[in-house]
Order: sequence, then structure tokens, then C-alpha cells
Amino acid sequence: MRLFFLTPGLELGGAERWIVEMCRVLSDFEIAGVWPLNNHAHPDILADLRALKVPIILPGERVDCDAIISWGIPYPRKYVGPTCKPLVVVSHGAWPDAPADFFASQAWEATHIAAVSKAAAAGFDAKYDVRVLYNGVPVERIQPTEPEGYWRQRWRIEPDEKVVLQVGRISHEKRPDRLLQIVQSLPIDWVPVFCGRAIDSHQKEFLGSLVETAKTMGRKVVFQEPVKNVGSVYQAADVVCVPSNHEGMPLVVIEAWMTGKPVVCTKFPFAEEMIERHGNILAAVEPDAPMPEWAKTICQAAETDGETLADIQNLACEEYSAAAMGNRWREFLLGEVLV
Repeated sequence: MRLFFLTPGLELGGAERWIVEMCRVLSDFEIAGVWPLNNHAHPDILADLRALKVPIILPGERVDCDAIISWGIPYPRKYVGPTCKPLVVVSHGAWPDAPADFFASQAWEATHIAAVSKAAAAGFDAKYDVRVLYNGVPVERIQPTEPEGYWRQRWRIEPDEKVVLQVGRISHEKRPDRLLQIVQSLPIDWVPVFCGRAIDSHQKEFLGSLVETAKTMGRKVVFQEPVKNVGSVYQAADVVCVPSNHEGMPLVVIEAWMTGKPVVCTKFPFAEEMIERHGNILAAVEPDAPMPEWAKTICQAAETDGETLADIQNLACEEYSAAAMGNRWREFLLGEVLV
């Protein structure tokens, strides 16, 4: 069975990493290719796909496949030409500011619709049957590769200081500015660490403004370039914070759980979904909550007992690993799509 992936691009984001992991965990299928419509690929994503011997398709190339899997592309069939092959459209998030026809234009010609969470499925009209196939993180990605304490030493974190960590792209929608505001309500022994990269000119300008703000705060603030294997970075944190307004299924939450770290995040639909599924697996704060409430929640999260964190870690490794994701997709493809 040959699978073909259609994607807006291959930047360094969660959906692009999802494509890499899908190609890896569905090794019993043949991957006919991945076509980034903008013809751009981040070197790390490209290297991962090449290591898996996955062809990168260029405009005009014809691909023989048994099913097409597309995400984030309106009217995807127009890019693959006339074909009766099954088309699976996948949502990685539902944002209030998405164009009115963004999801309808994807679903219109789809034979099947999937989403990485119930929250991500919310963009589609209720008339559609959307299969929720939770995303997954490769366990090896979050294994520490440096000695314990390596990053705390690099960041000059003192033994009595605590780290609140945000991982991900430096962009307005991820709200690192909110974490800077929160930190001003935290005790002085808390150090915010931002591990991420600004990609385009707007994000770089935003990063510059964050750095300038940090200089005026009179406290330690760390900006760290992203690292390929993030396990050691998570190991250095006391609490992981996800202050975004909206997330479909943020991999940083799964990674934090897998490394045994407590999570504090905005009360977006995915957070509520996880609490409904698993109970108090994370602490969710209303987006308009005052900064002292955020700070209090972060301090409380840092006191989470080790047994609770170990239970969450085991659950995440069992249910939200890349291998578990592969099993969900394999069952879906063989049982519903390729029949």
C-alpha cells in the first residue's frame, strides 16, 4: 500500500514533525512521497525524511499511490490531478481566526476526515464524520542526551533557582510575551527559559522585542536555540508552561509529560479535552486570568509529587507515543480507507 502526503510546507513545526513520524512508524506501508507545496523544507525535517528514504515530490511529478493524506490545504485534489484515490484530510488545529471556508474547502472532496484531537476536529462542520487519531511523540526524542544538570549549568541556573520552560516557535500565537508577564509575578528565584527559534522576519522582529523587554526586567531570562533531542532541556525544567491562546495538540505538552514534568497551560479546548480524558493531568489557566493567578498555578505545579508525575509519564508513553499513533493510523487506514 502506497501513501502520499500533501503539505503546505516542511517547516520546523508540529504538523511537519507529524509527517516525519508517520513515515517512520508506518514502515509497513510504502511512502510514495511528500509534496511541500511551497517547495521549501527545513534542513532538519529534510534530513529526517531523506534518512527514511522518503521521496520529496516536485511540482509536475506524477505519483502512483493508493491513498493521499493532506493537511492544511484548501481543495487539495487540484494539486494531484484527476484521481479516484481515497483522500484523507487531517486537521492539526482549529483557530477562531481561520478563514471561514478553510475547513470546508478541505473537507469538500475528502473521502475521509481525521484530526489529531477533538479540539483540532472542531473546525469541521458537525455534519462530517471526523476520526480523532491522537498525535504521538517518538520516545527516543525525549531521552536525555547530556548529563543531568548540563543545561542548568549552561544557563547559569543556581541550585536554589527554579526554571519555567517554554518550548516552541517564537511567534505571536505561542504567546511568549505572556510568560514574560507571568514571570514578573513569580518570586525572583524563578528563571524563564525560552527554547525556540524565530523563523520569518515578523517572528525575528517579535523575538527582538522580547529580548529588549527581558533586559528591563531586572532578573535572569534565558533564550535558547532549539535542540534536536529535547529530553535534556526538559530535564532542566521545574515546570513547563504553554501560554498559547490556541493549540490543536501541542507536542510540547506530550513531551513534558513523557519527561515527568508538570505542565501549566492556557485553558484552551485541548487542555479541557485532556482533563476530561485523564483527570488532573495538567493545570489549565483561563487566558484572561491575572498574572498572579498564573504565577500561583506555576508554583503549585512545581510541588507536584513524584508518584503523580511518574503515573502521568507512564500514561503519556503508553497512549501518546509515536508507536501508539502509528497503531491508530494503521487500523484506520486498513479498516476504513484502503478497503
